[in-house]
Amino acid sequence: MRFSALVALMLALLGNSAAAQPADSLGDGRSGDIEFSSFWPRGHHELGQATFDRKPLPVRGQLSLPPGTGKVPAVVIGHTVGGVQPYLFHRWSKALNEAGFAALVVDSFGPRGMGSMHTSSAVEINGAYLIADAFSALRVLATHPRIDAGRIAFVGFSMGGGTAPYLIQERFRRAVLGDSPLRFAAAVGHYPHCHYNFVENQPSPVPLFLFLAEKDDWTPAEQCQQYGKLLLERGYKVSVRVYEGANHGYDEDRSSTTIPNANSMGNCDPLLINLDAVSFAPQYLRTGAPVVPGGDMRATVTGVLNWGRSCNRRGATSGVSAGGGDRRVDAVRDTITALQKSFSP
Repeated sequence: MRFSALVALMLALLGNSAAAQPADSLGDGRSGDIEFSSFWPRGHHELGQATFDRKPLPVRGQLSLPPGTGKVPAVVIGHTVGGVQPYLFHRWSKALNEAGFAALVVDSFGPRGMGSMHTSSAVEINGAYLIADAFSALRVLATHPRIDAGRIAFVGFSMGGGTAPYLIQERFRRAVLGDSPLRFAAAVGHYPHCHYNFVENQPSPVPLFLFLAEKDDWTPAEQCQQYGKLLLERGYKVSVRVYEGANHGYDEDRSSTTIPNANSMGNCDPLLINLDAVSFAPQYLRTGAPVVPGGDMRATVTGVLNWGRSCNRRGATSGVSAGGGDRRVDAVRDTITALQKSFSP
């Protein structure tokens, strides 16, 4: 998929090394283009075991602040498989700033040499690094003199939305942040994927909000509804809302569009992994049956790869649909309401 001129301009601005200086602290109160250190874990198993390469990787973002001088809450914004797009700035950052939130749009693709990943396979776009980027963004935002470190949330879309449920898991948090007490105050996922899911024995105190699209044929709502139900049963704080008539990408600028070669895991029977288990042995979410009996790690990895290949398909619809599918205003309003609820004493 070809980027528009405006997208290219935004990415160029984010990549401007003269404007973006590496910053492990924002103690000088800067905003605009920033660069901070993250990592590049190559998979969720590597991240969960904290065995990933700790070599720092500079990641870029654009931070905008509301007017004033007092402390404010903040939101880390995670993008879709299309990468950083203009609506993340002119719709989401703008609305969040107007509501009194700082907003940091993180570019997880550009620093890794990636562009639009609409047609890439699930293996190629393994999203463990998005988890590292989100927690790294939390860490650097907490050093900003205008940001309340106890009121930083995450809001993601599609691939970024699928990152939201991962960010409530303590094992992933500790893998990136170590002994730091920092954690997100809330995690919000819009039209996320829920085909590869995690739980822990101790339910997270971080509230999770999932906003889903009834007509989503890319990341089906049903998968996330099932996962949300399971999390609730295990004591997690989860809120699930389905927008009637909406497609995947219901908050974007474009009309509903078919992407013929889009990679979709919509046909997958979702998996569940307990991060506190002795071995990360995935089981099927619906039945609880192990993907590979016996727990042999090599066989399990092969089994998961075969699972992904067997249920992968091409073709999906994304964008604002007619007949009640325009949820751009609703999505922004409902997200801000959820965040305000989470930030209340």
